[in-house]
Amino acid sequence: MTKHFLKLLFAFILVITVSGCTKDSDENLHNSSNNLNLGVSSNDLLSDEKYTSLKLEVAYVKDYEPSPSTLNNIKSFLEEHINKPNGISLVTKEIQSTGSGPFSIEQVKKIEDETRTSFNSGNKISVYLLFLNGKSDSQKDNKLILGTAYKNTSMVIYGETIHRLSETSGISKSEIESTTIMHEFGHLFGLVDNGSPAQSDHEDTESKSHCNVPSCLMVATVEFGHGTLKMIEKGQAIGFDESCRHDLRANGGK
Repeated sequence: MTKHFLKLLFAFILVITVSGCTKDSDENLHNSSNNLNLGVSSNDLLSDEKYTSLKLEVAYVKDYEPSPSTLNNIKSFLEEHINKPNGISLVTKEIQSTGSGPFSIEQVKKIEDETRTSFNSGNKISVYLLFLNGKSDSQKDNKLILGTAYKNTSMVIYGETIHRLSETSGISKSEIESTTIMHEFGHLFGLVDNGSPAQSDHEDTESKSHCNVPSCLMVATVEFGHGTLKMIEKGQAIGFDESCRHDLRANGGK
């Protein structure tokens, strides 16, 4: 992460929401393991006990394709935190627009049902990442929702909100996308205490599944102060704090 992006985090209160889901009653057997509650597959994602490789399927609406730097950032992030000795692969594809939103989570799930083609099989676990050309229907003027992890291997990025935030702030779209996706992967990894058991008391009592360490990537409201100014001066990257890292390692991650 660059100094400019950390300045953005200092200037804005960014809320990234997370929601759970239930299994669809008519799901097919071949994808049932990808249609579970958030956090259920944390160990499968982090460790090599069941799956030794990971495939990230990236679907996007025209004009909302993630930049190559975003994809490179995410692959490096995954390589840093998960144990997949047989590799991490990414595949991208353009999908047809289904309207301009705002999108509810139920609409997002329907789009996934219609466009997802990669599922868990053999020693490979698959994650679905969707970039939409609209915003969340839960977004309010004082609450920017950039992304949501909504199932055990699924997340959505609200491209319209990210594009507008990038335009008004002067911060690159890639930097905003990257941090949002990393945060949502934190939820897929079961942080905090939602699949990856907390090894210490660091869950935000006012926001379930978020960290109470102000400088951590997993805080619910990313509002930075003096500590972040020091990071800006030193050019340090934002990421998981040691408590979250400890939880990941205890559940099979790096």
